[in-house]
Amino acid sequence: MNSCKSKFIALFAFASTFHVQAQVLDRVSIEGEVSNKRELQLYSLDVVYKPMKTKGAEIRWRQIKSISLILSGKKIEFPKTAFEDLTFAHEPTPLKTDAVTGNRHFEVGGGDGELSYRVVFYVNDEGLVRRELFRHMVKKPEVLRFHTE
Repeated sequence: MNSCKSKFIALFAFASTFHVQAQVLDRVSIEGEVSNKRELQLYSLDVVYKPMKTKGAEIRWRQIKSISLILSGKKIEFPKTAFEDLTFAHEPTPLKTDAVTGNRHFEVGGGDGELSYRVVFYVNDEGLVRRELFRHMVKKPEVLRFHTE
């Protein structure tokens, strides 16, 4: 059971390269409700991006600077080790509920082509549980654990 009503709020910055307009996100905020298998919980997910230095590129790429999540009024901390290696990051998905564990999760994709990846962040009422990083053409995810499930 996944009930998620989300309202997307994004602040946009624009970059011009070779006379082509590109959209670059500086911050993405998602607010909504998510089930914990017992009740709906209000949440607010906020992902802030910072410029990423690239050699010789005119395009402004982004890297995640911070992630904050408020779940039912409780702030869940995301240590830098959970996201500092995520370069060329895209916008996050809304929070969803895992049908088996009841943990809530959201995803962030990034990279391009052979360097693409998808990350799933799992949280429970106590905090960030784990991060699973799926790389292009690799079957098993790289897992970082933070709190016990």
